[in-house]
Amino acid sequence: MSKVKFGVLGCSRVAQRGMLPAICDSNFGQLAMVGSRSLEKASLIAKQFDCDSFGTYEDVLKNGNVDIVYISLPNALHEEW
Repeated sequence: MSKVKFGVLGCSRVAQRGMLPAICDSNFGQLAMVGSRSLEKASLIAKQFDCDSFGTYEDVLKNGNVDIVYISLPNALHEEW
């Protein structure tokens, strides 16, 4: 069985403390890409969680290797993204 590949929009503390560790520890999920407004921050968080792919929010949404997207942005931005 192949793992579900997650893309993450946003590098919030909620993501860093909860969702990203849960994805990485899962037998069924894999962190495929991290997206942020800041490429520098996306790169740092991706490296921290052993993910080779990072970019902008748009990059995550366009990535054909991502099966599902977790939106870790303020609630007011969820509909937009």
